[in-house]
Amino acid sequence: MFKKIVSLLGFFLLTNPLYLPRALAGVVSARIDGENPSATVSKNNIKVDLYAQKRKGKEGEFVVSKVSVFERENKVLELEGAESFFPMAQVQIAEMDKSNTTPEIIFESYTGGAHCCAELFILTKQNGKWKVIEGGVFDGGPRGVSDVDKNGIYEYVTIDNSFLYTFASYAESVAPPQIWSIQSGKLINATKQPQYGPWLKNELNKLWQQRGRDSKNNNAFWAAYVAWKALLGEEVAAWQLMLKNYNKNENYCLDKGEGYWIYDRCKNKVKFPQALLVFLRENGYLNNESVRRISTIK
Repeated sequence: MFKKIVSLLGFFLLTNPLYLPRALAGVVSARIDGENPSATVSKNNIKVDLYAQKRKGKEGEFVVSKVSVFERENKVLELEGAESFFPMAQVQIAEMDKSNTTPEIIFESYTGGAHCCAELFILTKQNGKWKVIEGGVFDGGPRGVSDVDKNGIYEYVTIDNSFLYTFASYAESVAPPQIWSIQSGKLINATKQPQYGPWLKNELNKLWQQRGRDSKNNNAFWAAYVAWKALLGEEVAAWQLMLKNYNKNENYCLDKGEGYWIYDRCKNKVKFPQALLVFLRENGYLNNESVRRISTIK
């Protein structure tokens, strides 16, 4: 059963490019799994041991992925990742913050479970001291860093998890990317920063080529498309295109705590454009001026 789970997960990772580990210049990486429970990676004066530690709980035996960080052979940090019933974790050493002189350590561990998740920690040295940045939990498995704007400083690229289950099932959901950057020791959502515009346009073109032909009546696609265009400052044209193609037969729920799916007990039922407008405003894709301009489009 374990091998079957790992095999299925491997297929998922290989068929979803955002999750695929990549060999990158200037980045050293190591991974562990059920067959390889420990690994070591080093760069310059930094060494990181990555390993799985077995533990027992109420539901039986589980494993915790851990890292031990050494600088000039002195242990400076130890950190635990996610608990899971099988080990899958990755550690990388890469330059993510141009404000310091020491590369960052990216530690991802897989939580297990359906439709889940990589827990992210980034370890950075600021003003002579190491600190741990909690990146959060993201859909999928460990994916590693990317040099989005090709400047030698790496970013962490994922998708906006808030789109999952919102306008369709998990399998049918479509989500725009998020680009996370370390700047002056802080992890920020840098997706809207202008240097990433060319990459966003290129990735959106790929999405359109793959799924644009089948986009008629696909509200999950149009939710991601409008959001993606909003990141590029092109939300008005995207909204006009969406209005010509969305599924007018689907309803969504704006009741607090219910999400945007329709439920029998929902009191505030709305059509897709209204639900999308609220969603994009609440999640930072549209400012007040954008909402005003979009609201005038019929």
